[in-house]
Amino acid sequence: MVRIRCLAQLVNVTAPIMTEPGGGAWRQASYHPFALTFRYGRGMVLQLPLRSPACETGTFGDVPVLDAVAVASDEGGVTLFAVNRDQATPVALDVDVRSLPSLSAASHVPISGDDPDAVNTLSSPDRLARRRPAARNSAAAACRPCCRRCPGT
Repeated sequence: MVRIRCLAQLVNVTAPIMTEPGGGAWRQASYHPFALTFRYGRGMVLQLPLRSPACETGTFGDVPVLDAVAVASDEGGVTLFAVNRDQATPVALDVDVRSLPSLSAASHVPISGDDPDAVNTLSSPDRLARRRPAARNSAAAACRPCCRRCPGT
């Protein structure tokens, strides 16, 4: 069980919260995965048999385009965290929950934007932020691009 989580930089440089001297503060896109993981990533980590297309990187060789982790809470819920490393192509995410018949509802909270080079700024603090799509309880969701490129390229 993880009892402590740390961020090397909490404000500015590579931080999830940016500031301007004498000015305002805003959340970078990296803030949202930490906040969601802190809120929903509690419980037992489940083993996931992932199948995904691969993305070739210069440093790490082929890496899966889709990465995911699931956590079963003590209250009986399951949280799935997933990331699409492809900067241009949505990836279908099919989740088989037949072995968990007590699950009855689902939501999808993407963190994405239309420009892979976009960043949040003081004047545009929510360019990349959590989005709440209208559809709920869907059988499959598209895991939209959320990063500039595969790691190591």
